Amino acid sequence: MGRVMLAALRAMAPFWKSRSAKGETRVPVPEDDLRALGWLVPERFAKIAREVAVRDILDPLATIGITISAEDRADLLK
Repeated sequence: MGRVMLAALRAMAPFWKSRSAKGETRVPVPEDDLRALGWLVPERFAKIAREVAVRDILDPLATIGITISAEDRADLLK
């Protein structure tokens, strides 16, 4: 289950991934995905998206034993 969760979160990670010094996303965000989120650019919701992934997905599932490695979690949330 942890691997399934990790795969699903990796698909969403471009929405909260760190930006380069030039302000570019490290993983390009498809325009269709931006439209699906109401045309918001990642800068407007990146911090909240990361917080939601931790608060509403990673931490609650960890309490019932569905986890990912510390390395995967760190890579996912950077």
